[in-house]
Amino acid sequence: MQNKVVLFYPDGMTGIMNIKLSMEQMGQLVGGWITTAPCNVEDHVLIVNEEGLLHNLPVNPAASEVAGMPIVGVAIMIHKDDFE
Repeated sequence: MQNKVVLFYPDGMTGIMNIKLSMEQMGQLVGGWITTAPCNVEDHVLIVNEEGLLHNLPVNPAASEVAGMPIVGVAIMIHKDDFE
């Protein structure tokens, strides 16, 4: 089954996909090891690059707004039930 996935890019672009993402695919999208970040959208989580700050990834304004905290690099928003 496919799931709705929202991608937030640091340049302000966003994308919506209907796809089932594996952990490996999420890591490829964010460019490294993944971790979760807070999300102000009910029942959703943000998936981000765990080492984004160490790699000096650019600030992601849209994801930062959704998280209520600074987020860097590409972020993926998915329903919490779709994150294993």
